[in-house]
Amino acid sequence: MEAYDEKKSAEPFVILLILLFMVVLVGVGFVFDVFAPLKHTNKAPDVSVESGRVYIFKDRNCEYMLVASYVFSNKGKKPISFDTCYDVSAQMNGTACPKCVPEDAVDATVEEIAPGRIVVIEVVFALKDYVPGKSADVSVRLYDRFDNQKLLLQEDRNTVNLAVKEKNPFCGIC
Repeated sequence: MEAYDEKKSAEPFVILLILLFMVVLVGVGFVFDVFAPLKHTNKAPDVSVESGRVYIFKDRNCEYMLVASYVFSNKGKKPISFDTCYDVSAQMNGTACPKCVPEDAVDATVEEIAPGRIVVIEVVFALKDYVPGKSADVSVRLYDRFDNQKLLLQEDRNTVNLAVKEKNPFCGIC
């Protein structure tokens, strides 16, 4: 009977030990949830540039056009908007217009790439319409990365702003 009483008196101690262990586990989990993301603030953004190119061509009217074509992927879990910059001057060497090296960039905003989607955004504008610091009439096309025939979005308005960082004036048509 005495042995039975000892077991009975040890029972609350074991329960308290189990509860304390559970509280410690929950506390450690909470600390990791709160502070672990702070360590990884330098991680890659959800929207990343997979590849890109900028080139010049002549259209049917023999006018020079500039095309910026970039591949973006959304690795996040929700649709995301992005505002990106196309560095034109760094990519223009070796194109059909090698003398023209404007030090400018094309800012394009296209909203809501679906989660897990990889897309190609193509920005086209006529060089004759180029006015430093102003918007240009452009055509923005958004394609599915794995199906170039699948047009996701087409905009033919002033959707692209030419944010100019030029030190030398634009050389004009070569």
